[in-house]
Amino acid sequence: MLNKQQVVDELRQFLSELMDMAVNLGYISLEDKKEFIKPALKAITPLSCRVRQTV
Repeated sequence: MLNKQQVVDELRQFLSELMDMAVNLGYISLEDKKEFIKPALKAITPLSCRVRQTV
């Protein structure tokens, strides 16, 4: 059975490969991929792994 971090790592890898395929097939630009993947990867980070920012 996978733990939470392993699941997140698998999701990241899947998303990265999917977006690479979309770029390679011309569905999206590399810039679109970068713009999309940054917040998407942050969103699937487990709460326990996020670092709180202090103001």
